[in-house]
Amino acid sequence: MKIIIVGQKRKFTKTIFLLIILLFLMSGVYAKEILPLPDIFEPSSIVVDRDQIYIVEGTKIYIYSLKDFNLKKKFGKKGEGPQEFKDDIQSIEVKSGYILVNSLNKVSFFTRDGNFLDEKINPTILSGSTFKPIGKQFVGYSIERGDKTFYVVYSIFDSNLKKVKELYRMKWMVQPGRKRKLFETFWYSTYDNKIFIAREEGFIIDVVNSKGEKLFSINQKYKNIKLTNYHKNKILDLWKSSAPGIYEYRKRRTEFPRYFPAIKTCKVADKKIYVQTYEEKDENTEFFIFNISGELINKTLIPLVRKNPLEHYPYWIKNGKLYQLVYDSDKYVWNLHITEIK
Repeated sequence: MKIIIVGQKRKFTKTIFLLIILLFLMSGVYAKEILPLPDIFEPSSIVVDRDQIYIVEGTKIYIYSLKDFNLKKKFGKKGEGPQEFKDDIQSIEVKSGYILVNSLNKVSFFTRDGNFLDEKINPTILSGSTFKPIGKQFVGYSIERGDKTFYVVYSIFDSNLKKVKELYRMKWMVQPGRKRKLFETFWYSTYDNKIFIAREEGFIIDVVNSKGEKLFSINQKYKNIKLTNYHKNKILDLWKSSAPGIYEYRKRRTEFPRYFPAIKTCKVADKKIYVQTYEEKDENTEFFIFNISGELINKTLIPLVRKNPLEHYPYWIKNGKLYQLVYDSDKYVWNLHITEIK
């Protein structure tokens, strides 16, 4: 006679289910929401604010609703008119009342709905220059030559984009007569009427007020990661496949360091500073999270998706969530990955 004790079977099944859930939580697996974006073909950056998503693609900006992810507006095109851009948009800054657009020779301003407000023309603004607003002024950078040395110079600029005060300078990754550096710690931002600048050496972020006066520095102890032959070969394979015609030149003219820099890049959002390092584990990337006063509040791993051995797909952090644009090569579509940050 076969006896089935129903109560014990249910209890056993429930126990197994709870163990599976516990293992799932302990494994560091993140639940992702994945949304296709069929309007997007080759995005370069993404910004998220309180209720909208902004995606830059060439000379266009797409605005999506954060509530239902519907496309609300698309604006921008190539040209020299007041609502046009000579070349691809370099970056955008989204503030409470407007969008600032950095492009070749000018800075443009639009409402958060994408309506044109104003622009500032400056023929000395090169492609790649990026201005970030702080009050009625801006923070930006320039490449300057000293005595046989090129420098990246961070400065405060007035409302007409004229330099008024130098903040910090560091050696550029390109120097005359020398190999080009493989990595460069290059990041600065404005938030809460403060300026944040990452140093090129160590795990240091300087925090400066709107007058250019230093308030404090974040100086985090950190053991740099060794750049192994595995890393080097991955990079060389990328260059060989993406640009075979200049592969040998690139290999010969690049300086491969012994260690990765401490800081890769940062994001400032929701009164927190998210510092991305080069440390990776199980396809997750290490982040140090500081409060706006520079105190370390968390160290975590976030599932950033790599585009190639040197870069990740564009991403933003807002409201404790990671928003990343990832290309699905099987379905030929760009997806928006949304992940809760633990």
